[in-house]
Amino acid sequence: MDQLHYLQMQILKKLLFSEGSTFSQLIGENIETNQHNFHLQKLIGLKLIEKNGTIYKLTLKGKEFANTMDTDSQLKVKQAKLSVLCCCFKDEGTKVLIYTRKKHPFYNYQGFFSGKINYGETVLETAKRELYEEAGLKGEPEVKGLRHFKVYSEEKKLLEDKFMFYVRFDDPEGELNPNEEGEYEWIKTTDIKTFIKKPFHDFFESYEMLSNNNNFYFNELDVITSEF
Repeated sequence: MDQLHYLQMQILKKLLFSEGSTFSQLIGENIETNQHNFHLQKLIGLKLIEKNGTIYKLTLKGKEFANTMDTDSQLKVKQAKLSVLCCCFKDEGTKVLIYTRKKHPFYNYQGFFSGKINYGETVLETAKRELYEEAGLKGEPEVKGLRHFKVYSEEKKLLEDKFMFYVRFDDPEGELNPNEEGEYEWIKTTDIKTFIKKPFHDFFESYEMLSNNNNFYFNELDVITSEF
């Protein structure tokens, strides 16, 4: 949902700190009655508030939305994305699945594939779904680490903020399926450095962590890119 009108955000803020309010309790200073009623009806139409008798309350959807507000600025807070990065090994760890991206941004970059965590989905559920949707494989994932990326343009503008769970699969089953978003190929681990021509910025570090590290891994990283 896009940012709401500031008067609608004011109404939501008042209801966020109330069990219910009347029309007169919700109206702001120097706001005309017709204007106030217009925005109340808009919020009702969006199913963010409901009216019971003379009392207005937040709906469940309204509570969820209001909880994303910065109550000082009365603006909806933009939050970081959540995703998983999937690494697959087979043949006792001697082969690794390499993804070559075929869409922008980062066209033709190589490394591991990733996907967004859907609302209500666990990290492991996401990893299994992405593995099947992207590569046509099935397997049991293990979470190996977490990294926080902040991606900036060369002009230092924040382009993307995301937390990425690093997940490993061993010996996934199935046949690789063609995918218009990227190409997948099993590569001998001894051939990694010659096969990878255009690595994602942290690929080799991620590869070392996922292939060797038995401890949970976490760090935060600022990335500057010209690919967006």
